[in-house]
Amino acid sequence: MPRGGKKAGTRDLVSRERLSALCNFLRTDRKLSVRACLYRLSAMTRPGSTEKLYPGTDSNSYRSLKQLIRTARISGELDERLGCVMDDCFIDNKRVLLPGETEGWATIDQYMGPSDPRYYRRNPWQDQADRIQVWLEKDTLAGLIRSVCSTWDVSQVISMGGFGRTLLLRTADRIADPWPEGSKSASGRTYIFYVGDFDPSGLAIEKWAQRGNDGDGNRRTEGLLDIMVNRHQWTRKEYERRIIVKRIAVTADYFLNNPQLEEFKISIKDAGYDEETGACKTGHDPRAEDYKKLYGDKCLEAEALEVLNDGEISTRLDVAIQSVIDMDAWAANDRRQRREIRKWLMAH
Repeated sequence: MPRGGKKAGTRDLVSRERLSALCNFLRTDRKLSVRACLYRLSAMTRPGSTEKLYPGTDSNSYRSLKQLIRTARISGELDERLGCVMDDCFIDNKRVLLPGETEGWATIDQYMGPSDPRYYRRNPWQDQADRIQVWLEKDTLAGLIRSVCSTWDVSQVISMGGFGRTLLLRTADRIADPWPEGSKSASGRTYIFYVGDFDPSGLAIEKWAQRGNDGDGNRRTEGLLDIMVNRHQWTRKEYERRIIVKRIAVTADYFLNNPQLEEFKISIKDAGYDEETGACKTGHDPRAEDYKKLYGDKCLEAEALEVLNDGEISTRLDVAIQSVIDMDAWAANDRRQRREIRKWLMAH
């Protein structure tokens, strides 16, 4: 059954032919990017014609296919024909999920009798009630927080601009993963610490990643909320209870109330509407006018915090992570690890 988006059967002939062609090569065991699909379709002809399904691999063709595929993925209209969920046939090479809570073992027995038990590490996350993810709007921020994420072994969700559907699906699957047997909580919360620019596009990217864009037809995108409800059968009430999103850089309060930031702020791109058509001009930002009403005509790149204070973002993240972690349980894990090692040595 369709899960939303444009109703199946209302597309024009060319769109139906393109979707039909996709069904010939999409597979879950050989995932493709949208760009790879475009390369295939641009080499294929329409049924009974010498005309290509796409005239080329230019940006307009890519945008058209991306919208067509996204709508079909949301509606689920091709799932039965494919024999699988269409979402599971795609990969996004530019956006990355680095899973956390993966370091160490549940017990020393699970470590399978190491030759040197000094290398055994018990996974401290099995004793934590909540999980943590760090979301980055762009990959240029990854190096600034890598050491903190490694120290606490938390998941990183690294985008390049908008959080693509494939990345959000992987993130949702990670959140919905059953907690390990014996964990402190089987229905704990996931804290998402968000790092991104404070500008019209940056704020919109954060909103869309969480809630989608409320668009219609091929302009519709689903956010994490929609995916948790539609794919993992969460209720909206459960989502509100179990997902806590906190922007740690740059926050609205910090942006508006810190005079030290003024010299680092830059001008936003104005909307630049065409007086005749009313459309936003190329290279301008259609969200600028609404932004200016709330925050003025300046914006701030997240990296500016590092200029103001070296290590500012990693420090903020470290404080945020420690505010969520049960530090007593974390310390108790270290003690239990040492006991398990001593016990193993005595037995061997």
